Amino acid sequence: MSQGTTVRFTYDDYLLLPEESRYEIIDGDLRMSPAPTARHQRIVREIVLILAEFVRRHDLGEVMVSPFDVILSETDVVQPDILFVTKDRASIIREKGAFGAPDLVIEILSPATANRDRTVKAKLYAGSFERPGWLPTNLDRSCGRDRLLTAPARAPSRSRPGSLMTGRSGDGGQHRSS
Repeated sequence: MSQGTTVRFTYDDYLLLPEESRYEIIDGDLRMSPAPTARHQRIVREIVLILAEFVRRHDLGEVMVSPFDVILSETDVVQPDILFVTKDRASIIREKGAFGAPDLVIEILSPATANRDRTVKAKLYAGSFERPGWLPTNLDRSCGRDRLLTAPARAPSRSRPGSLMTGRSGDGGQHRSS
């Protein structure tokens, strides 16, 4: 009887993958994502236009758009749809990606990636990021409500640790317990 072996991918393995496909490594597990839909890209574009202009106008830092690697560890490499890094942490942005957790990450949920973004990636982000991440879910009504995720142990003072800020336009982004 032969025992199956588990292959754990690393950032070095990731660098050998072809660039024409979208890959991420989460806890050593290689995952491929389909190309985003036109609706997904339109939502990304609208958020980036607003966020990038605000960041530029106030000289706050840098906004990057996927595909752009975020290397959280040797076995955790993700490509959030949108990320922001403040000026005082700009050194994490290098030619090959962001080496460390950005200050803000935005994932647009779509039917093809919603489950992974809500579970595996949200858990990874919550353990890695010092500031909130936002998971807009208006691509498909079945994806649920928009959620602002806060890192459990390091949440901003305006929000209880481990809480979620949920919201659609008009509900005021009220806090709800998770």
